[in-house]
Amino acid sequence: MEFTARDIMAILTVLGTLIALHIKAFYNFFMSIVKMKYKEVPGKQSMFSVVVQWLGYIGFIMYMIVLGSFLAESFYQETPISKMKNMTAAYFFEMAIFIIVTIITVLAAIDTIQKFRYLNKAFRNKLEGELVKLEDDIQSKNMKNIYAFSISAAMFLFIIIERISSGVEVTSSKIVLFNNNEKVETFLIALIMELIVSTLLIISINMKEIIKTIKSKSLYLILIDDEEIYCSCYLEYKNHYLVIKKDKKFERYISKTKVKEIRKIRSN
Repeated sequence: MEFTARDIMAILTVLGTLIALHIKAFYNFFMSIVKMKYKEVPGKQSMFSVVVQWLGYIGFIMYMIVLGSFLAESFYQETPISKMKNMTAAYFFEMAIFIIVTIITVLAAIDTIQKFRYLNKAFRNKLEGELVKLEDDIQSKNMKNIYAFSISAAMFLFIIIERISSGVEVTSSKIVLFNNNEKVETFLIALIMELIVSTLLIISINMKEIIKTIKSKSLYLILIDDEEIYCSCYLEYKNHYLVIKKDKKFERYISKTKVKEIRKIRSN
């Protein structure tokens, strides 16, 4: 693939924008999932919920097909016996680290998915006025997952940079990248894994704040024209705040234009 300096600048600009949008979307992913249960308009489905369902049914299948084809092609390019013969001590050590980090990351991903569901239910219970008691060590376990994803993301980023640096050729007018197909495959696999791991890292970082919110004993006072509304937590929509009374007989959507002030009453 050949690129000019202008092409590189355009790609970096688009890439930076996509990374910023990716971080913003998935940092708010937890709250967006919570909001899917509560609808201001009956029967109306938000664009976010449509996108989530599409990603769930189509995106994961496409990812597995693409990743599986790359892994299969890379495996059959060279037999396992010839790989072992050509493997140096340094390469063997790198592969051992790669396998260990990958296993730890998979275990952390499974644990994160389980905790995501657990916290999602706990947050909804608190929103609906119920008494919520979290596991004592849930924050420390979540921090371990954050560390695991951080190490894994750094590893895949290193592979991406290494593949790019070893596969680039600079001429007087153009930049040639990935003439070697094997380097392209490794780069794409590392890129896909980096995207997945970084997404899990962003969600885990946000879950750290969610845990603090659920454990907090503070109350919120919402002041409107002629009423004071107390709640342990609430949801913010584009034009409304959602408050659910303790008896859960109704969901109250309060227009932002009517809210004069929101106070946080800290507990001792």
